[in-house]
Amino acid sequence: MSQTIKEQIMFLKQLQGIETHTFHIAKKLKDIPAKLEEFDRRICEFEQDINKETETIDELKKQYRGHESDLKANLSKIKRSNEKLGSVKNNKEYQAILKEIDDIKVKNSEIEDNMLSCLDLIEETEKRIKSRKRDLAVFAREVEEEKEKVFAESLAGEQKLLELEEEKKHLMEKIDPEYFTKYNMVRDVVGLMAISQVKDAICLGCHVSIPPQRYNELQRFECLQYCPYCHRIIYWEDQVERPE
Repeated sequence: MSQTIKEQIMFLKQLQGIETHTFHIAKKLKDIPAKLEEFDRRICEFEQDINKETETIDELKKQYRGHESDLKANLSKIKRSNEKLGSVKNNKEYQAILKEIDDIKVKNSEIEDNMLSCLDLIEETEKRIKSRKRDLAVFAREVEEEKEKVFAESLAGEQKLLELEEEKKHLMEKIDPEYFTKYNMVRDVVGLMAISQVKDAICLGCHVSIPPQRYNELQRFECLQYCPYCHRIIYWEDQVERPE
């Protein structure tokens, strides 16, 4: 009977290992769509930044054309004012036209400054766009490489799940239904780690020392034992690792 219990615990430990492995692989596979979405989101951010910078250039060019149009209009005004100078009849009128010309020239100077500022900003923005496009190209290559790895991991994970399922199927043929039922009951309460080793009278599931009497009973291995604190199925360190 003692050996049978040892074997059953060994089988349950193997089952726990399979289920734990299966859980982590399944979780990894479940996270893959979010990982791929994150790649696409970051690429989209690059593209949005480039589009915003392109829109900025379009707006700056529009402003530049507006300034250019104002400058041409003012130059036409200056030309007409200069033509008036030849026909003025008094000094007062002459001085008024000169002041008008000077005022227009001041405005033109401000317009030219604004035009130069637009050109500088366009140049800076174009440099940023080129830089962002280079960054996007590098990141896009990295994403493609990462996606290939993710798809490979996905295929490998799915294949491993099939292997684990088959392994579990064969293992279930060896497990006593009574022990399997008890194992499931514990797992439903504590999670994946339903079985825990006891080493130096300490349950490694909850890291609490079990009572001396329970520890002695555990070493006799007469029946299935549970940790009185975390309620996991427990086994003495030598019971399964070093079977008779």
